[in-house]
Amino acid sequence: MTIHRPPRPPVTVQPGNLYGPGTSRRTPVGRMVWSALRSHPVVLDTDPEAPLHPLHVKDLVSALSAVLQDPSGAGGFTLAGEKPSTARDLAETVSRVVRPVPVELSPTPSASPSTPLVPALPPGWHPTVDLDYGLHSFAQWLAYEAIHLPEADQ
Repeated sequence: MTIHRPPRPPVTVQPGNLYGPGTSRRTPVGRMVWSALRSHPVVLDTDPEAPLHPLHVKDLVSALSAVLQDPSGAGGFTLAGEKPSTARDLAETVSRVVRPVPVELSPTPSASPSTPLVPALPPGWHPTVDLDYGLHSFAQWLAYEAIHLPEADQ
């Protein structure tokens, strides 16, 4: 996404794998959490060693605030959580934090390769939402609020 801040130059922001209240259950993280919530196995539909970069919506908002307040105003940022995770590690974390369910490999994994992100964080910003807490809060939101999502997102 590009943020225009006249008279300063625009800034490009690329978030990692966004998750948390308000995000879709059709994202890589959303599918894992939604499956565990319904007591279904978390099925990895990609390479289990593929890198994922979970970023909670609260961290996205605080990062965007930092970008808007940055007086230097140049460049681009790649936002990711504290540490990258493999798809398998994230699925196992979901199974531990949301509900203990099996983690399985898809018999037909997707062919779309995942590209590792090299975080480039806004000056003075770092993510603050712990992954376990973030996944738990996302699960709670999905359990109580996702029933109100548009049909296309269910």
